[in-house]
Amino acid sequence: MDISLREAAVVLGQSERQVRYAIKQGRIKATLRAGRWVVDRDSLQRGTEQREHRQRQLDGLRASVEATLGLTEDAATHRRWSVRDLKAFQTAVPLLRGVSGLPTSAGSDAAAAALKRTVQALTRGTHEFYRERKQTAYAEARVACCDAVSELLVAGGQAAEALADRIEAELLPAIGGLLRRSERRR
Repeated sequence: MDISLREAAVVLGQSERQVRYAIKQGRIKATLRAGRWVVDRDSLQRGTEQREHRQRQLDGLRASVEATLGLTEDAATHRRWSVRDLKAFQTAVPLLRGVSGLPTSAGSDAAAAALKRTVQALTRGTHEFYRERKQTAYAEARVACCDAVSELLVAGGQAAEALADRIEAELLPAIGGLLRRSERRR
């Protein structure tokens, strides 16, 4: 069934000019009758299906990128970025709370301060606009995280060593991933 250029534009949700350009490029089948373009409606349906297929592919790619960045599923449902969506932050906060629950000593207080600096640097890096500053903030978070590990190991005790192990196994790799991604973007 043939339709006018105007009707094709409405079906596609585009302007008539965009439809003419698509005809010129051969993406839409159309013929010139009495000086007016007539579009094959069936070709529009296939084009719509192709666009929907392409959009599904892009959505899948977006989801895999968000998963790679360490974002939770909640982050995929909204457009705004939050430090709470970072895997590193989600790991760091409970560790900070765990260190705060240790018996008070110079080592546990220093470890808590270092983890607090880690969380602050992660927040700064997440909301930083300039890539160099973002990378610097993530590097500071990693250094502070290493300071926390050393303070916990020096403080000693089973609970402190268990927290140090969790930091090395979970938090440091998550921050390392943020640093690698920011380096690749350069």
